[in-house]
Amino acid sequence: MADPKLIKQLRELTGAGILECKEALEKNNWEVQGSVQWLRKRGTIKATKKLSRVSNDGVISLAENIENKSVLLLEIKTETDFVARNDKFHNLASKVSQSLLNWDEKSNVEEHKVTQDLSVKDILIEGIATIGEKIALGKIRKFQAMENEIIGIYLHNSVGKGLAKIGAMVKIKSQSTNIDILKELANKLSVHIAANSPLCISPEHIPTEILEKERSIFLEQDFGNKPANIIDKIIENKVNEFKNSISLLKQGYVFEQKKTVEDILEETSKVLGTKIAVLDFVRLAVGE
Repeated sequence: MADPKLIKQLRELTGAGILECKEALEKNNWEVQGSVQWLRKRGTIKATKKLSRVSNDGVISLAENIENKSVLLLEIKTETDFVARNDKFHNLASKVSQSLLNWDEKSNVEEHKVTQDLSVKDILIEGIATIGEKIALGKIRKFQAMENEIIGIYLHNSVGKGLAKIGAMVKIKSQSTNIDILKELANKLSVHIAANSPLCISPEHIPTEILEKERSIFLEQDFGNKPANIIDKIIENKVNEFKNSISLLKQGYVFEQKKTVEDILEETSKVLGTKIAVLDFVRLAVGE
Protein backbone atom coordinates (compact mmCIF):
# COMPACT_ATOMS: atom_id res chain seq x y z
CA MET A 1 0.00 0.00 0.00
CA ALA A 2 1.29 3.46 -0.91
CA ASP A 3 2.89 5.41 1.94
CA PRO A 4 2.30 9.18 1.42
CA LYS A 5 5.04 10.08 3.92
CA LEU A 6 7.69 8.12 2.00
CA ILE A 7 6.50 9.61 -1.30
CA LYS A 8 6.78 13.10 0.19
CA GLN A 9 10.24 12.33 1.59
CA LEU A 10 11.46 11.04 -1.76
CA ARG A 11 10.04 14.08 -3.56
CA GLU A 12 11.89 16.40 -1.17
CA LEU A 13 15.13 14.49 -1.71
CA THR A 14 14.94 14.31 -5.50
CA GLY A 15 12.48 16.90 -6.78
CA ALA A 16 10.82 14.17 -8.85
CA GLY A 17 7.07 14.02 -9.48
CA ILE A 18 4.57 12.16 -7.29
CA LEU A 19 3.96 9.34 -9.77
CA GLU A 20 7.70 8.90 -10.43
CA CYS A 21 8.37 8.68 -6.69
CA LYS A 22 5.54 6.20 -6.18
CA GLU A 23 6.84 4.02 -9.02
CA ALA A 24 10.41 4.19 -7.68
CA LEU A 25 9.32 3.16 -4.19
CA GLU A 26 7.18 0.33 -5.51
CA LYS A 27 10.11 -1.04 -7.52
CA ASN A 28 12.45 -0.79 -4.52
CA ASN A 29 10.27 -2.25 -1.75
CA TRP A 30 9.51 1.21 -0.38
CA GLU A 31 13.15 1.77 0.54
CA VAL A 32 14.08 5.44 0.08
CA GLN A 33 17.82 5.22 -0.70
CA GLY A 34 17.29 2.48 -3.26
CA SER A 35 14.55 4.58 -4.81
CA VAL A 36 16.88 7.60 -5.00
CA GLN A 37 19.42 5.52 -6.92
CA TRP A 38 16.68 4.20 -9.21
CA LEU A 39 15.56 7.75 -9.97
CA ARG A 40 19.17 8.79 -10.54
CA LYS A 41 19.56 6.11 -13.17
CA ARG A 42 16.28 7.07 -14.75
CA GLY A 43 17.21 10.74 -14.47
CA THR A 44 20.48 10.08 -16.27
CA ILE A 45 18.55 8.87 -19.30
CA LYS A 46 16.34 11.94 -19.24
CA ALA A 47 19.27 14.27 -18.71
CA THR A 48 21.26 12.84 -21.59
CA LYS A 49 18.50 13.85 -23.99
CA LYS A 50 18.89 17.45 -22.83
CA LEU A 51 22.65 17.72 -23.20
CA SER A 52 22.44 18.93 -26.80
CA ARG A 53 20.37 21.99 -25.91
CA VAL A 54 21.98 25.44 -25.98
CA SER A 55 22.88 27.05 -22.64
CA ASN A 56 22.54 30.81 -23.00
CA ASP A 57 22.08 31.81 -19.36
CA GLY A 58 23.54 30.92 -16.00
CA VAL A 59 25.65 32.37 -13.19
CA ILE A 60 29.22 33.11 -12.21
CA SER A 61 29.91 31.39 -8.90
CA LEU A 62 32.62 32.54 -6.50
CA ALA A 63 34.36 30.18 -4.08
CA GLU A 64 37.10 31.04 -1.58
CA ASN A 65 39.44 29.11 0.69
CA ILE A 66 40.79 31.58 3.22
CA GLU A 67 43.29 29.12 4.69
CA ASN A 68 45.25 28.49 1.48
CA LYS A 69 44.36 31.88 -0.03
CA SER A 70 42.72 30.48 -3.15
CA VAL A 71 39.80 31.95 -5.09
CA LEU A 72 37.82 30.39 -7.92
CA LEU A 73 35.35 31.79 -10.43
CA LEU A 74 33.15 29.30 -12.25
CA GLU A 75 30.59 29.86 -14.99
CA ILE A 76 27.71 27.40 -14.79
CA LYS A 77 25.33 27.63 -17.71
CA THR A 78 21.67 26.83 -18.17
CA GLU A 79 19.05 27.58 -20.81
CA THR A 80 16.84 30.30 -19.30
CA ASP A 81 16.99 33.19 -16.86
CA PHE A 82 14.13 31.56 -14.95
CA VAL A 83 16.33 28.61 -13.98
CA ALA A 84 19.39 30.85 -13.55
CA ARG A 85 17.51 32.50 -10.66
CA ASN A 86 16.30 29.20 -9.19
CA ASP A 87 17.48 28.32 -5.65
CA LYS A 88 18.19 24.70 -6.59
CA PHE A 89 20.38 25.87 -9.46
CA HIS A 90 22.14 28.33 -7.15
CA ASN A 91 22.82 25.60 -4.59
CA LEU A 92 24.23 23.36 -7.32
CA ALA A 93 26.50 26.13 -8.62
CA SER A 94 27.82 26.94 -5.15
CA LYS A 95 28.38 23.28 -4.28
CA VAL A 96 30.34 22.57 -7.46
CA SER A 97 32.45 25.75 -7.33
CA GLN A 98 33.37 25.22 -3.68
CA SER A 99 34.42 21.65 -4.45
CA LEU A 100 36.57 22.76 -7.40
CA LEU A 101 38.84 24.74 -5.08
CA ASN A 102 40.50 21.34 -4.54
CA TRP A 103 40.45 20.36 -8.21
CA ASP A 104 43.71 19.31 -9.84
CA GLU A 105 43.69 21.44 -12.99
CA LYS A 106 45.60 18.75 -14.89
CA SER A 107 42.69 16.32 -14.50
CA ASN A 108 39.26 16.15 -16.16
CA VAL A 109 37.05 18.61 -14.32
CA GLU A 110 33.87 16.57 -14.81
CA GLU A 111 35.50 13.59 -13.10
CA HIS A 112 36.39 15.61 -10.00
CA LYS A 113 34.65 14.23 -6.91
CA VAL A 114 32.23 16.66 -5.29
CA THR A 115 31.32 14.06 -2.66
CA GLN A 116 32.71 10.61 -1.97
CA ASP A 117 30.23 9.09 -4.40
CA LEU A 118 29.35 11.85 -6.85
CA SER A 119 31.49 13.53 -9.50
CA VAL A 120 30.87 16.95 -11.04
CA LYS A 121 29.25 15.17 -13.99
CA ASP A 122 26.95 13.24 -11.65
CA ILE A 123 25.89 16.46 -9.92
CA LEU A 124 25.16 18.13 -13.27
CA ILE A 125 23.11 15.18 -14.49
CA GLU A 126 21.10 15.08 -11.27
CA GLY A 127 20.50 18.80 -11.63
CA ILE A 128 19.31 18.41 -15.21
CA ALA A 129 16.91 15.65 -14.20
CA THR A 130 15.54 17.64 -11.26
CA ILE A 131 15.40 21.13 -12.79
CA GLY A 132 14.49 20.08 -16.32
CA GLU A 133 16.98 22.16 -18.31
CA LYS A 134 20.47 21.61 -19.62
CA ILE A 135 23.17 22.56 -17.10
CA ALA A 136 26.79 22.75 -18.20
CA LEU A 137 30.14 23.98 -16.97
CA GLY A 138 31.49 27.09 -18.64
CA LYS A 139 34.76 28.88 -18.01
CA ILE A 140 36.78 28.23 -14.84
CA ARG A 141 39.63 30.28 -13.37
CA LYS A 142 41.42 29.75 -10.08
CA PHE A 143 43.98 32.00 -8.40
CA GLN A 144 46.11 31.20 -5.38
CA ALA A 145 47.96 33.93 -3.52
CA MET A 146 51.55 33.10 -2.66
CA GLU A 147 53.88 35.12 -0.41
CA ASN A 148 53.41 38.91 -0.77
CA GLU A 149 50.44 38.42 -3.11
CA ILE A 150 46.88 39.71 -2.71
CA ILE A 151 43.75 38.67 -4.62
CA GLY A 152 40.97 41.18 -5.22
CA ILE A 153 37.47 40.06 -6.18
CA TYR A 154 34.26 41.66 -7.38
CA LEU A 155 30.85 40.32 -8.40
CA HIS A 156 28.54 42.47 -10.51
CA ASN A 157 24.78 42.06 -10.91
CA SER A 158 24.44 39.72 -7.94
CA VAL A 159 21.73 37.05 -8.03
CA GLY A 160 22.57 35.39 -4.71
CA LYS A 161 25.35 34.89 -2.17
CA GLY A 162 28.58 34.43 -4.11
CA LEU A 163 26.64 34.39 -7.40
CA ALA A 164 26.40 37.01 -10.14
CA LYS A 165 26.30 37.63 -13.87
CA ILE A 166 29.86 39.03 -14.00
CA GLY A 167 32.84 38.12 -11.85
CA ALA A 168 36.32 39.61 -11.83
CA MET A 169 39.47 38.99 -9.84
CA VAL A 170 43.02 40.27 -9.92
CA LYS A 171 46.26 39.20 -8.27
CA ILE A 172 48.78 41.84 -7.26
CA LYS A 173 52.17 41.61 -5.56
CA SER A 174 53.93 43.96 -3.17
CA GLN A 175 56.49 43.78 -0.39
CA SER A 176 54.36 46.16 1.69
CA THR A 177 52.88 44.92 4.97
CA ASN A 178 49.93 47.33 4.71
CA ILE A 179 47.43 44.64 3.75
CA ASP A 180 44.40 46.92 4.16
CA ILE A 181 45.55 49.35 1.46
CA LEU A 182 46.61 46.53 -0.86
CA LYS A 183 43.32 44.67 -0.41
CA GLU A 184 41.28 47.81 -1.07
CA LEU A 185 43.32 48.51 -4.19
CA ALA A 186 42.95 44.93 -5.45
CA ASN A 187 39.19 44.97 -4.93
CA LYS A 188 38.86 48.31 -6.73
CA LEU A 189 40.95 46.98 -9.60
CA SER A 190 38.50 44.08 -9.84
CA VAL A 191 35.63 46.56 -10.15
CA HIS A 192 37.56 48.31 -12.91
CA ILE A 193 38.17 45.01 -14.72
CA ALA A 194 34.48 44.08 -14.52
CA ALA A 195 33.50 47.47 -15.96
CA ASN A 196 36.19 47.91 -18.64
CA SER A 197 36.89 44.36 -19.89
CA PRO A 198 40.65 44.62 -20.52
CA LEU A 199 42.18 41.78 -22.53
CA CYS A 200 45.73 41.94 -21.17
CA ILE A 201 47.85 43.62 -18.50
CA SER A 202 49.93 45.83 -20.82
CA PRO A 203 50.29 46.48 -24.59
CA GLU A 204 53.29 44.17 -24.96
CA HIS A 205 51.09 41.25 -23.89
CA ILE A 206 48.63 41.68 -26.78
CA PRO A 207 48.81 38.74 -29.22
CA THR A 208 50.18 39.71 -32.64
CA GLU A 209 47.16 38.27 -34.47
CA ILE A 210 44.81 40.64 -32.63
CA LEU A 211 46.90 43.68 -33.59
CA GLU A 212 47.20 42.55 -37.20
CA LYS A 213 43.45 42.08 -37.42
CA GLU A 214 42.83 45.61 -36.15
CA ARG A 215 45.50 47.04 -38.44
CA SER A 216 43.85 45.37 -41.45
CA ILE A 217 40.52 46.93 -40.48
CA PHE A 218 42.08 50.39 -40.28
CA LEU A 219 43.74 49.88 -43.68
CA GLU A 220 40.30 49.37 -45.23
CA GLN A 221 39.15 52.82 -44.13
CA ASP A 222 38.90 55.72 -46.56
CA PHE A 223 41.67 58.28 -46.02
CA GLY A 224 40.89 60.33 -49.11
CA ASN A 225 43.90 61.74 -50.95
CA LYS A 226 46.19 61.90 -47.92
CA PRO A 227 49.86 61.05 -48.58
CA ALA A 228 51.01 57.53 -47.72
CA ASN A 229 53.26 58.71 -44.88
CA ILE A 230 50.34 60.57 -43.26
CA ILE A 231 48.11 57.51 -43.61
CA ASP A 232 50.80 55.38 -41.95
CA LYS A 233 50.91 57.78 -39.00
CA ILE A 234 47.12 57.81 -38.69
CA ILE A 235 46.98 54.02 -38.71
CA GLU A 236 49.80 53.77 -36.18
CA ASN A 237 47.96 56.19 -33.87
CA LYS A 238 44.77 54.17 -34.21
CA VAL A 239 46.64 50.95 -33.40
CA ASN A 240 48.21 52.56 -30.33
CA GLU A 241 44.82 53.83 -29.16
CA PHE A 242 43.42 50.34 -29.58
CA LYS A 243 46.33 48.81 -27.65
CA ASN A 244 45.79 51.21 -24.76
CA SER A 245 42.03 50.63 -24.76
CA ILE A 246 42.37 46.88 -24.11
CA SER A 247 45.41 47.00 -21.79
CA LEU A 248 44.59 47.16 -18.09
CA LEU A 249 47.49 49.43 -17.13
CA LYS A 250 46.74 51.96 -19.88
CA GLN A 251 42.98 52.22 -19.36
CA GLY A 252 41.43 55.23 -17.65
CA TYR A 253 40.87 54.17 -14.04
CA VAL A 254 37.16 53.64 -13.43
CA PHE A 255 37.22 55.68 -10.19
CA GLU A 256 39.41 58.52 -11.59
CA GLN A 257 39.06 58.73 -15.35
CA LYS A 258 41.81 61.36 -15.74
CA LYS A 259 44.34 58.85 -14.43
CA THR A 260 45.30 55.47 -15.82
CA VAL A 261 45.46 52.28 -13.80
CA GLU A 262 49.23 52.53 -14.16
CA ASP A 263 49.12 56.01 -12.57
CA ILE A 264 47.13 54.66 -9.61
CA LEU A 265 49.59 51.81 -9.08
CA GLU A 266 52.53 54.22 -9.15
CA GLU A 267 50.85 56.63 -6.70
CA THR A 268 49.97 53.83 -4.27
CA SER A 269 53.48 52.39 -4.60
CA LYS A 270 54.92 55.75 -3.51
CA VAL A 271 52.59 55.87 -0.51
CA LEU A 272 53.63 52.37 0.55
CA GLY A 273 57.28 52.87 -0.31
CA THR A 274 57.47 49.75 -2.47
CA LYS A 275 56.40 48.68 -5.95
CA ILE A 276 53.01 47.12 -6.70
CA ALA A 277 52.75 44.78 -9.69
CA VAL A 278 49.71 43.24 -11.37
CA LEU A 279 50.44 39.55 -11.88
CA ASP A 280 47.21 38.31 -13.43
CA PHE A 281 43.51 39.04 -13.77
CA VAL A 282 40.35 37.48 -15.13
CA ARG A 283 36.86 38.62 -16.03
CA LEU A 284 34.07 36.09 -16.52
CA ALA A 285 30.62 37.03 -17.76
CA VAL A 286 27.72 34.70 -18.41
CA GLY A 287 27.46 33.85 -22.08
CA GLU A 288 30.68 35.58 -23.19
